[in-house]
Amino acid sequence: MKKIFTPKVIALLVAVVLIATAVVAGIFIARGPNTLFTGPTLQVSLPGMPLSFDPMHAFRCQSGAAIVSMLYEGLYRHEPNGRVVPAMAQGWRTTRNDLEFGEYVIEITLRESRWTNGDLVTADHFLFAWRRLLDPANNSEAAVLLYQIRGARQVVTGEASIYNFGAAAVGTDVIEIEFDVSDGERPDIDMFLQALASPALVPLHRDSMERTSYWSTNAMMVESNGPFNLQRISYDLVPGSQPPTHRPSMLLERNLFYRRNIERHANNRFVTPFRIELNFTSAGRFEINGSNQDLRFGTSAELSYALFNYDLSKYTSGVPFANRDERGVNVVDTMNTHTYIFNTDNPLFADARVRRALSIALDRNELINSAQVHGRPAEGVVPPTGVFNTRWGRNATLFADARPNGSLISPTGDMAAARALLNQAGVTSGAFEILVRGWDAEALRVAEYVRGVWNSLGFTVTIRTEGFVNVPGATYNEALDGMDFTRDNFMNAYLARDWDVVALDMQTLSSNPLFALAPFSLFGSGSATVGLPSGQEYAPHISGWSYSRFDAQISRSFSSRDAAVRANYLHDAEAILMEQMPIIPLFVHQNVFQYSSDLRGIFTNWTGFTNFIRTNDRTFRFGREE
Repeated sequence: MKKIFTPKVIALLVAVVLIATAVVAGIFIARGPNTLFTGPTLQVSLPGMPLSFDPMHAFRCQSGAAIVSMLYEGLYRHEPNGRVVPAMAQGWRTTRNDLEFGEYVIEITLRESRWTNGDLVTADHFLFAWRRLLDPANNSEAAVLLYQIRGARQVVTGEASIYNFGAAAVGTDVIEIEFDVSDGERPDIDMFLQALASPALVPLHRDSMERTSYWSTNAMMVESNGPFNLQRISYDLVPGSQPPTHRPSMLLERNLFYRRNIERHANNRFVTPFRIELNFTSAGRFEINGSNQDLRFGTSAELSYALFNYDLSKYTSGVPFANRDERGVNVVDTMNTHTYIFNTDNPLFADARVRRALSIALDRNELINSAQVHGRPAEGVVPPTGVFNTRWGRNATLFADARPNGSLISPTGDMAAARALLNQAGVTSGAFEILVRGWDAEALRVAEYVRGVWNSLGFTVTIRTEGFVNVPGATYNEALDGMDFTRDNFMNAYLARDWDVVALDMQTLSSNPLFALAPFSLFGSGSATVGLPSGQEYAPHISGWSYSRFDAQISRSFSSRDAAVRANYLHDAEAILMEQMPIIPLFVHQNVFQYSSDLRGIFTNWTGFTNFIRTNDRTFRFGREE
């Protein structure tokens, strides 16, 4: 029978087709590459702006370590309790196990994910980054993280090529790892996964890096494989300000390709916020309620807090020191310790008693209050949280809590004991410099306090600042004209050992204490062996310090397959380090922040910094912020 369609039937069919078309279009908008209307823009105020996004160097700077963790993702990651879980890795499996012949090999398979430019993240991207860490020319203290891999240490010492160690890409998404099992024992896979979870072992996009030498400071060149990408860095000049004042800011945007199958997953499937606008609040005027309000309150923290109180930001990590105990303020320990390192080749610091005296003289409680820094006095090299005495787990003990004799550093100063040690060493005067990053206002305040104490002991101390090089006569703009980012004079001076004492933020790289202590040994310093005296096989830590008993405990720790036995060696090693004092841990940074009740899903990651990946704003409705 021939079917006849009435006008009503035809109209109904047309309606069905239109509805189906709308549904399909809606799915495409929600799940396709469109970035609109899929998440809030978070206004975030932070006190200090990082100037480099190179993972190899960022962990020496507190703010750099915080932001780089949002830009990159490694094979594994640490959870706040220290547990290691897969990130870019789907997992690992043993492929060859013949310990009798010194062979143990695993494969790690990557999950599918892409860089911000759409390129697939591959095994080669990880290997490129790892070779860069092992390259003797880079003097990386993070190289020790890879020393379980066959031949990795020989690359650092110059005995092998960076292409000749036991890590290889056996496919686009598979990394093969051959372990050093010359002792005939199965490798400690738990320790290796703790290393792989380090923020220093993230992949790098080689092609974008090789386009320019200043890729790590240029937003257009930084390719990310993490949840966010760097869209813009700006140093806007405040109109009419005299002297010229700049308002640094940064824009992060959701990485559309982060873990997503763009045909199946909504844009906000893995990352909730669309954008994060970071304001670093240098002094200047800000538009508030249609009028110019002068927010020059003196410090970046006060400015940041003022913006928060004016509702111009919904999250601030710039809480003034005086307000840290207010209701609604969160205080979280980080894994970052502000530390002074001695150049022990300077005759003034050759005697451990002098170094110890300079540490003992400092009242760390007074330092924190005087410099108004958010921190707690350092008790040793290993920070109080996030580093475990044995394996993580329900009964895990923090390394710091298990110290046999408690804290290794007194939080209060003792000038009388300091002078007595200096008299014993026969060093009661002398002149030297403290090298500080020129743009780090907090580090400068700390240095002022330290200089005052050390001058009172009879020394003549000056503060030397270095940073990125200013181009004479140039002005700032969004493209960062006016700064030569190919020349970071601070890092150049640090790596060349052109300093007497240097101030660094030292980021702990793993939940395993071995990787916090090993860089101070001959075994794990990562320092190049070029130019060493004849007969000297390994280079010392960049301080120039080495000590045979300390080296022996680090070597024993690395060889041990028993985590509890290893912990005993490491507690002894840390005690030796604090007795010899080639470095002075001053205070552990704290993340002190406050956020609006509109925000949900804020939590801190293993390092103590805030993770915004699942943060939502209750005022965000249907693609607009109300």
